[in-house]
Amino acid sequence: MKFTTEFVRKYWHLLEALKEGRTLQASVMTGPLQYWFDNDCDFSLGPDKYRVKPEPVYRPLTPVESAGYLDTKVIRKSTRVELEIRRVGKDTVILSNGNYYFYSQLLALFTFPNGNPVGILVERN
Repeated sequence: MKFTTEFVRKYWHLLEALKEGRTLQASVMTGPLQYWFDNDCDFSLGPDKYRVKPEPVYRPLTPVESAGYLDTKVIRKSTRVELEIRRVGKDTVILSNGNYYFYSQLLALFTFPNGNPVGILVERN
């Protein structure tokens, strides 16, 4: 493969993503359905047949879902301090440090010990 100016122009967004350590996917058509698979990307297909793998999207927990996580450990991203979910309310949770957090803050500021966000994975393509 020859890296011409035209090649770089067409594939630039993919090259940038690789540089950032992101995963590329290749498209496969099966009838009317399009599937995306992780790919080592040899750039043998046209640029429209590749994409940057979408980042997973999480939504905040609901109060009902949060009730299942009482006494579950969570870790503050910025300080790595481990806390537990002690109480669940309509709009907030109370952690073992006594602080209240909105569900959106819980998602933004904390992870579970395994590194997953404190939220629910939204389905993606």
